[in-house]
Amino acid sequence: SLSLSYYYSDDINDDLIVFDNDMIWNCLMKTRSLNPLTQQQEELYLHWIKKLVEHRVMSIMYGTYRKYYGECANYIAALGEVFQSRGIPNAKQELFKKYKSMYPRHRSFHEELRRVGMIDIKKD
Repeated sequence: SLSLSYYYSDDINDDLIVFDNDMIWNCLMKTRSLNPLTQQQEELYLHWIKKLVEHRVMSIMYGTYRKYYGECANYIAALGEVFQSRGIPNAKQELFKKYKSMYPRHRSFHEELRRVGMIDIKKD
C-alpha cells in the first residue's frame, strides 16, 4: 500500500495514471444515489449553469472569437438537453432559436448551431 505522501510527491510517473471513464461514471452514479439533490438545489444549480452559459456565449460573441463559436454551440446544446431531460419539450431547439435571434449577423455561429442539431425553419 502506498502512503498518502507518495501521492503528493513529485515521484509519480504520469504514464501510470489511467483514467477509467466507466469507473468515474459508476462513482458519480453511486454518489448521486447516496446524496440526491433536493428540488431546490436542482433548480439553484440549473439557474447557475444557465447563467454561466449565457455569460460565456455573450463574452465570446461580443468579442467575435470565431474559433470558440463551436464551444458556445456545444454549451447551448448540452443545456437544452438537460432541460429536455427534465421534461421541457423542445427546449434544445428553443435555445438554438433564442441564441440565433440574439446574434442574427453571426453566420459562422449559426453554422455551429446547425452542426450540433439546430433545425432551421424557413420563414414564409
